[in-house]
Amino acid sequence: MEKLAIRSSSSQAKIIGTVVSISGALVVTLYKGLPIILTPPASISLHCPLGSLHSDWVIGSLFLTVEFMLVPMWYIVQGIFGPFLDNAVNTWVLKVKGPHYLAMFKPLSIVIAVVMGVLFLGDTPYLGSITGAAIISVGFYTVMWGKAKEDVEESGEIGDPESASNPKVPLLQNYLTQEPQS
Repeated sequence: MEKLAIRSSSSQAKIIGTVVSISGALVVTLYKGLPIILTPPASISLHCPLGSLHSDWVIGSLFLTVEFMLVPMWYIVQGIFGPFLDNAVNTWVLKVKGPHYLAMFKPLSIVIAVVMGVLFLGDTPYLGSITGAAIISVGFYTVMWGKAKEDVEESGEIGDPESASNPKVPLLQNYLTQEPQS
């Protein structure tokens, strides 16, 4: 559970960041806006008339049968390896860099998804989506800044003699604050 101290700048940043993030989500949901990049519709038609001389129903039905067998197997492979790989990478980054570093890259996934949709699926990005995503990112990073500042305030500054008993302070903290012995 998060601690809330209204007078603290870290708590104020977390509150403001949360409100800004929710506002950005409302902008994405409720405002479409103008298209930013117009993607031309595909001009190739894949539909053949039913009476065509080149239609081959046997090969088409075999391909559909193979597809209906392979697609569920592909979904199973994705249900097993996708979350495993995601959890393994997240756990490793969490161990190496910590929770703030891992969470900082979550808004980047929004940008990657939009770019991939435009490049590979022919999606049209709209002004409301881009604006809302930017607002959400600013709010999220404000919350993360407030949380990081709160962690620093709780653990104490380096060189603070009172923080030597805090378990979050590095082991050599006492070494930095004590006078050399003769």
